[in-house]
Amino acid sequence: MKKAAWNHWSQMRTARLWECVALSLNIDPRTTSLEFLKSRPHSYDLDRPFLRERAEFQSRLDIALSHDGHHPLLEPDHRYPSEPHSEFRLAEFAAWARSFNWPIPHEMAELAESAEKAEAKVDQGALHPRERDTLLKLVIGMAMDSYRYDPAAPRSKVPAQIAADLEKKGITVTDDTVRKWLKQAAETVLPAKPQKP
Repeated sequence: MKKAAWNHWSQMRTARLWECVALSLNIDPRTTSLEFLKSRPHSYDLDRPFLRERAEFQSRLDIALSHDGHHPLLEPDHRYPSEPHSEFRLAEFAAWARSFNWPIPHEMAELAESAEKAEAKVDQGALHPRERDTLLKLVIGMAMDSYRYDPAAPRSKVPAQIAADLEKKGITVTDDTVRKWLKQAAETVLPAKPQKP
């Protein structure tokens, strides 16, 4: 393992989740592997190098996986079946890591600042609650009418269909993001079904 080559990583838009975690510890992912970082040491390994870094990596990866998709800065750009391999925007991950007060390299802190400035600009243009509700009504109404979206279905293919149709128009949105907004729209707009006695 070597220290991160920030002349390379500071120019990367995305990185796999495990790579982001490694970078938060100033470890260059190109000089190691997820398998090595996750391998649990045996009693006879106590003098092996990088033991402390590997333990901290495992802890941070567990924390990141538990927050994956539940924080606006930790939304995957591309999701893969093996979650540590899903791709995230590196600057947004850096801002998320900093929000947890993790000690991170100053190069990563600079990336975090760029994401925080972008988020502040979005916040300045935040919608009035009534405008937001209107947009959510439009979202759920169009999904139910045009895509026959059923909010009660346990797993729907509609988010992937919407994401694919948007991609054809040159608009990139992940199906996870579409699913999140459809769920939020359904919970906000649609009347709750009465509980059965």
